[in-house]
Amino acid sequence: MNRNIVFAIILVILGFVCLIIFIVYPSFNDWSFVINPSLAGNLGSLSSGVVGSLFSLAGVILLYETIIRQQNIFQIQQFESKFFELLRYQRENRDKLPSYSSATTPILSNYFDAAVEDLEHLLKEDFAESVSQEEKIKIITVYIFCFYGVDKKDNTTTQLKKYGLNDAQIDTAFKNLAHLSGGGGSYYKKHYKFIDHYLRHLSQLIKFIDDCSFIDKKQKYEYIKLLRAQLTQSELKFIFYNEITRNYNNTSWENKYKWITKYSLFKNLPKVLDSGIEPKKHFNIKYDWES
Repeated sequence: MNRNIVFAIILVILGFVCLIIFIVYPSFNDWSFVINPSLAGNLGSLSSGVVGSLFSLAGVILLYETIIRQQNIFQIQQFESKFFELLRYQRENRDKLPSYSSATTPILSNYFDAAVEDLEHLLKEDFAESVSQEEKIKIITVYIFCFYGVDKKDNTTTQLKKYGLNDAQIDTAFKNLAHLSGGGGSYYKKHYKFIDHYLRHLSQLIKFIDDCSFIDKKQKYEYIKLLRAQLTQSELKFIFYNEITRNYNNTSWENKYKWITKYSLFKNLPKVLDSGIEPKKHFNIKYDWES
């Protein structure tokens, strides 16, 4: 219970206790069971001065608490209005993403379904193994290709070097990718042109919830649950691979804000992804499959 309400209740109880004490005290009651105007006048004066003041103070505290609660309700209403508006924009951003066929499925598919299928297809192939034996580097290499596309003159080579790959590893990756994809698939799409806005908006939506000062941790977690419920399994997987990649150079959500562990963003992912990657090894949170 709120401290102000508890204090007001204590004041009311104290007022009644004082009133009872005054009534039974000999200075205000001669126990003749006949009303004495003089004693009654003294009792009334003291009661109104002491008990009345206690009750008035309790009323002021309760009025203050009512105003604060009304203000908080108004703030939450404003917050929820903006939250659901941002959530709607997030769904619209997802729905606007183009459909295409993945390298392994020649039919048009949902953006994230196809992108994740390509990511996991490369991770299961020898493509990543030839670049590095370290799981995180393999994920980063594959993600960079799927995110920036295959173009040595474009961002791909720059990004691969930024993540620590040497020229020999990069040449091997380009060569193997050309062999595996046969010149098709989403690896040539330059996803960042489409997905960058989606990820930035999603980041701002989570930050909007996390930065809210007038809702507690439990309420924030419930709003994140609503957001997480809007994400498809393929979206969660894509964001998971993105987080591993960004974590390498300290630009991930987890690295900057600890959102993954604080809100268990990936708790709905399976124990082992289709790529063979185990999310638990990268983000030590409680997953649904552990229940």
